[in-house]
Amino acid sequence: MAELKVFAACFCSADMQSQHTRAEVVMDQTALFDELRRIESDVVEGERRLAEQEALIVDLKRQGQDTAKAEAELERMRQDQRRRDQDRQRLLSRMQP
Repeated sequence: MAELKVFAACFCSADMQSQHTRAEVVMDQTALFDELRRIESDVVEGERRLAEQEALIVDLKRQGQDTAKAEAELERMRQDQRRRDQDRQRLLSRMQP
């Protein structure tokens, strides 16, 4: 009888552990999707800001003004955008089976 209790305890423990592992996977996937949504939003916002900065540079050039600072800022913004794109790709690769 004692052997049956030990077997039942081990069986229940393994079943509970399996359920716990599945719950962790779902939580991990949820966290990944949440992070991906945030990064996707940041990427879209970054693209919008890049377009605005590029338009500003065009306007400055039309007016014959110095564009050095605006162009330096555009390059910094492009680096940030590349970083966001890399983060998005990293998350997408983690989501692949």
